[in-house]
Amino acid sequence: MTIPAVKLKNITKRFPGVVANDQVNFEVRPGEIHALLGENGAGKSTLMNILTGLYQPDEGEIELWGKTVELKGPADAIAQGIGVVFQHFKLVPNQTVAENVALGMRRPRFWLTLGKVEREMAALGLRLNLQVKPGNRVSSLSVGEQQRAEIVKALYLGAKILALDEPTANLTPQESQGLFIALRGLAAEGYAIIFISHKLEEVVSLASRATILRAGRSIATLELKNEPGEKEKLARLMIGREADADTASELGLNLPRETHHPKHEAGETLLQVLNLQTTGNSGQPVLKNVSFQAARGEIVGLVGVAGNGQRELAEVLTGLRPIDGGTISLNSQTLNGSSAREIKRRGVAFVPEDRLGVGLAPGLDLEDNYLLREYWRPRMHSGPFLRRQAAGEELAAAIAQYDIKVGDPYAPARLMSGGNLQKLLLARELASNPQLLIVANPTRGLDIGASAYVHARLREARDRGAAVLLILEDLDEALSLADRLLVMYEGRIMGECQPERSSQNLQQIGLMMAGANPGNSADV
Repeated sequence: MTIPAVKLKNITKRFPGVVANDQVNFEVRPGEIHALLGENGAGKSTLMNILTGLYQPDEGEIELWGKTVELKGPADAIAQGIGVVFQHFKLVPNQTVAENVALGMRRPRFWLTLGKVEREMAALGLRLNLQVKPGNRVSSLSVGEQQRAEIVKALYLGAKILALDEPTANLTPQESQGLFIALRGLAAEGYAIIFISHKLEEVVSLASRATILRAGRSIATLELKNEPGEKEKLARLMIGREADADTASELGLNLPRETHHPKHEAGETLLQVLNLQTTGNSGQPVLKNVSFQAARGEIVGLVGVAGNGQRELAEVLTGLRPIDGGTISLNSQTLNGSSAREIKRRGVAFVPEDRLGVGLAPGLDLEDNYLLREYWRPRMHSGPFLRRQAAGEELAAAIAQYDIKVGDPYAPARLMSGGNLQKLLLARELASNPQLLIVANPTRGLDIGASAYVHARLREARDRGAAVLLILEDLDEALSLADRLLVMYEGRIMGECQPERSSQNLQQIGLMMAGANPGNSADV
């Protein structure tokens, strides 16, 4: 019988008021790609933090290659051959890939030949089909290149057990396929791979087994054969019920679009962007003659790998960043030079990607956060004084309408879950029935149920006649939600695609996300 590379036995981890892991059992064999599935809050992150030594279990044992070990910190985990590649990479941007690797090396302590590290890393990457550029600064690498660098870094430091958290979230379809080829090659060489993903199509095509966590407990471990109905079975185990149309969409079950979210007929043009230009924080151009339009009653998905100008575009459209050139028109009236408050008054709402850093004030309670963007409305103030009773009434109505789970509405917002924070943001931004709703990565970090709820609210806004500009890095989410897709690369609109899952369409989108086949950026 094969000795497991890693075996977690009856792992329990408690936090104040919460049992994050409750008698969890999980094992991965050498030469296996094993999927770890579950909604947010199911206990996946806690379990991985225990495996990497960040947390110590309150109960249970960790076995590596048949021997019980105690991991007192990340250094112990690395020494035991455990590597983790997180969804948000842990590389230092202004250092080279080789220098980042050197930070994790225990030897040599005094004399380090970076040239040797670069040569050995390049050879390792070539052998494993994970080509890297060890001498390049991390800031100059694409997201896919950074991910390969993270993987090769872990392997160079001796990892034989490799965990990947949502590894395809920011990759083009072509990069994802290249990653899968590399992971299958690693498994063939005897590495133990833990694959954490919510995309069930990827899970059943890549992994040989899957363990499902729900509410902190390990529900089941299944052999995967990529058979009909397998994804639906995994979905039932993950959420404890049959997946409805919205939830199926979040899980990538590939229901025909017309069976649950028919394409919506757009109305007249509302937003017109022409030859928009602006610079980034470094002083370099980040938007380069961007042109597009959005109509009433449609969701326009803007997709692209992170860092290609999406954030700066949202900031320009909402008055948070100045324009260097071009025009922005709403209802044929220019927004150029308008303040964020004026743009809000003219019917533009914004749900930023960074919920607590940009969208909300973490130290303020729910009522004050609700007032941050609404205090100027006549109902909310009388001269210089806020109408607290009116604000409280609206907040109570929003909590009920949006099913916001909150114990004390006067507790700091930072104590709320990500899903409830996102619901509060949506409730606030939709309170004034905006003409244009700009939303950036609205379900990042949310579980399946919260994601489906957010998508339903966005569709409702579209159906009421608003134009929705949906800025996304997750192509699957864009395909399930958008009526029309625009692809962005290095500050330019590369072209327009339909939200279809055909292999030809996906290949075309992936090529544009990677900078190939540039289209005319005028009026798409």
